[in-house]
Amino acid sequence: MITLEKLETFFGLQALIHIGLLLFSALMIILLRKKAIKIHTKLFGIREKFVMKVFYGILAIYKILIIVFAIVPWLALKFLR
Repeated sequence: MITLEKLETFFGLQALIHIGLLLFSALMIILLRKKAIKIHTKLFGIREKFVMKVFYGILAIYKILIIVFAIVPWLALKFLR
């Protein structure tokens, strides 16, 4: 049986894992910017300026998804208790 406490724990851990992954991804983009741009321009045939826009766009969408599907449900369950 799933209880509210288990759901709260699930969403809390999910949020922590995804926030960690988001921070790791952002750190790798910052530290390995030139290598990442070089790889993706060759792989997809796109311009260097566009690669960084795509990177930041993907991170922004991922952040919104984390907020909507992990943090908001966790907060809602926190307020229910």
